[in-house]
Amino acid sequence: LVAGYVWVALGTEYKIGLLVPLTDPQNGNASGIGDPVAGAFPVAVDDINLNPAILPGHTLSWEWVDSKCDINTGLTAVSDWWKRGFVGVIGPGCSCDYEARLAGSINFPMFDYGCDEGAVSNKLLYPTYVRTLPPSTRIVDSVIITLQMFDWDQVTVVYRNHSVWTNIYYAMREEFEVNKITVQHEEVFQTGFAPNNDSIVNPFPEIITRTKETTRIYLFLGEMIEVRSFAMAVLDQGLNNGDYAIIAMAIDHKIRSSQNWHSLDYLHMGTYLDEKAAKAMESVLIVAPKAPKFTLVYKSWNIKVRNRVEEAPFFQTGREFHTFAAFLYDATILFAKALADTLAAGESPFDGEAIVSHAMGTQYQSISMLQNEIDVYGDGISRYMLMDMNELQEPDKGLTAGYPGVIGVGEFIRNSNGHWTFNRTDDYDVDIKWPNDAG
Repeated sequence: LVAGYVWVALGTEYKIGLLVPLTDPQNGNASGIGDPVAGAFPVAVDDINLNPAILPGHTLSWEWVDSKCDINTGLTAVSDWWKRGFVGVIGPGCSCDYEARLAGSINFPMFDYGCDEGAVSNKLLYPTYVRTLPPSTRIVDSVIITLQMFDWDQVTVVYRNHSVWTNIYYAMREEFEVNKITVQHEEVFQTGFAPNNDSIVNPFPEIITRTKETTRIYLFLGEMIEVRSFAMAVLDQGLNNGDYAIIAMAIDHKIRSSQNWHSLDYLHMGTYLDEKAAKAMESVLIVAPKAPKFTLVYKSWNIKVRNRVEEAPFFQTGREFHTFAAFLYDATILFAKALADTLAAGESPFDGEAIVSHAMGTQYQSISMLQNEIDVYGDGISRYMLMDMNELQEPDKGLTAGYPGVIGVGEFIRNSNGHWTFNRTDDYDVDIKWPNDAG
């Protein structure tokens, strides 16, 4: 009901939609991240409806669509929900360019939790799109700070020929120019290499042979399983004396134990080479998203999400947990708060740009127990950690303190003026352990 220019809507049940990938369109198997992250959505809606402080006087109801990471499925769902008077969508959770462009054209708010595409940061083209997931290029600032901490201004870049990693590298090159960092060699390797497949040639020994005489710092852009192989190739050529270092990045937001950075056991491929890999990783520093704090609140929520995804309408397994569940939960809560602010301002709940405007520039405590933000471009901001092969400070997965493992030695935090800083906190009161005590 519109009274003059003030929107009056008391006790309204608003409808929202969830786009989540549960099944693979090729074989129909449940293989998407939707198991278990989909369970976070009904948990969030329940919390919103049970807490009058989030959406005062109103409630949410919902429908969902298994997007299968299929663009046409996502586009169909978005248009259908908009036509039927829904007030927003959570998702898509996969690629998002087309769905977000459609949402912007019909003024329909879209709060995402799993899309990494760079284009959607452009609010002229995607005015109704917000995401809690930080874009992978956000990691560049932390890498630059790491280089500057050690006065490293010359690097050899080895990167994977994949759009995610090339986009990160392109963003990095711009920062190299600003910060006067020289790229000595630029080496690219093709996707498809797997350390457990002898039929595929390992590209790293040749790259190292070509570059080692004029390189001291390698900047490696690739998956963690590839970092492991690269570090072992460096070890094989005797470059583990402390004169060489590798900076690697993790952008997959996977929760890893101290051993899963170098061991393949978590992939059920653990071999005698894991011990060699641990030795090789002594030369590696890893910049990675900060993992959730495993407080009692987070652990309890984790169990609740797993239980809900096993129930109707998802009927999944509640398998190995993924941090995208927290991004999905946060996106849903932030949407409800933005809707509440829109109503409080007397604006229409069907005005997508108005709803999104109330989410821009906000700080919030994530269900992961981290202090996160949404910037003015609608992109998520979280913290990053600097990881090092070191001595465990406390037991981990049955291993005693003092055992070697990859642990945090500090974190990167974005301050109020938008600049990133490295912080040695009480949580990470550990010095970097260099090979042969070099530094």
